[in-house]
Amino acid sequence: MNTRSARLSRNVILLGIVSMLSDMSSEIYFAILPYFILELGGSSVAIGIVAGVTDGFVSFLKAFSGYLADRLRAGKKRFVYWGYGLPAIFKIVMAFAKSWPVFLVLRLFERAGKGIRTAPRDAIIAESSHRDNVGRSFGFHRALDSFGAVIGSLLSLFLVSVLLLSNQTIIVISGIVGFLALTPIFMVDDPKIKTEYHERRGIREFLDHGVQPGYWKINLVTALHGLSLLSYMFLILLSSDLQLFGLTGISLGVSLYVLYNIVYTLTSYGAGALSDRIGRIKTIKLGFTIYTVAISLLYFSNIWVLILSFVIFGIAYGFNEGNIRALPAAYISKEFKPTGYGIFHGIFGFSILFGNLIAGYLFQLGLVYMVTYVMVVSVLALTSLFSVRSDISI
Repeated sequence: MNTRSARLSRNVILLGIVSMLSDMSSEIYFAILPYFILELGGSSVAIGIVAGVTDGFVSFLKAFSGYLADRLRAGKKRFVYWGYGLPAIFKIVMAFAKSWPVFLVLRLFERAGKGIRTAPRDAIIAESSHRDNVGRSFGFHRALDSFGAVIGSLLSLFLVSVLLLSNQTIIVISGIVGFLALTPIFMVDDPKIKTEYHERRGIREFLDHGVQPGYWKINLVTALHGLSLLSYMFLILLSSDLQLFGLTGISLGVSLYVLYNIVYTLTSYGAGALSDRIGRIKTIKLGFTIYTVAISLLYFSNIWVLILSFVIFGIAYGFNEGNIRALPAAYISKEFKPTGYGIFHGIFGFSILFGNLIAGYLFQLGLVYMVTYVMVVSVLALTSLFSVRSDISI
């Protein structure tokens, strides 16, 4: 890899900063979210519904916004701007919900921003990166994103444990911080892709000219993985009846979440660089294996095992998140990047929706049922990954 191709582009750096600030905002309230749902009268099933339904809604918007950005040629940057602006507004609004169903509806609007921005943003990152540098670009983006998560969760811990603020106040603060993410977007250049399909960018053109056959196989693999992805809220709930050095309840849960984000941050960029060196598929195989090990530890109800599982989850997500986002790049032609990423994220997100709905129901029946389900599906995802070619340049 030459020096020029090894550099991160200006767009990648700016979008990394945007994601860092936005994630800092979100993580201020993410760690206390399961407790807020319980405070509003919800249960573990309600937590599964909130996690799953919002992910499903976001997934629909990811697919639609990617297609719309291609079809209307309105500029991917515009979708990215509104995708970060809406959450800042609705975080403040949803803090005043009086029941968990009302909170769910408001959170759909808040998370809509993620659905609107993800596919166009990932397309800008892919289009702004040298083909030998795609993994590093997405790894850098995820590293800054997760660094923001560390800062946000540390702020959450400070607001909960030191200032003793209410959950409602913390959510309002997170919304105010969210507006900081909008400024760097003005400096992002919207890549202009020359294509012979300017006039017609419909689904038929996408299917005929937009993707290689392997694209649908990686969608199947990531869908299986999505069915096994537990919401972090279930992991935090597992700490509810445990204690460590005087930390209990919400303080312990937020502390473990901080630990997870720190490990995730330290792993993300290195995992992206590793994938550029040994290949995306091999790196994701390693990540899926680590994730399966992390899941197996949840069979044991012990604070030290739970701490270890949070660490391993952080490593697994660091290996998987950025590399899974980078995975479709080699299979989608440039003129259809937003549509291809939109469909990919849509399928992945809908699988997470159903996976968390199942997990929420099984969690209420007993932890062993939920863990067994996740273990089986994660092994299936790892097995299916071996059917994907590793010799292609991805």
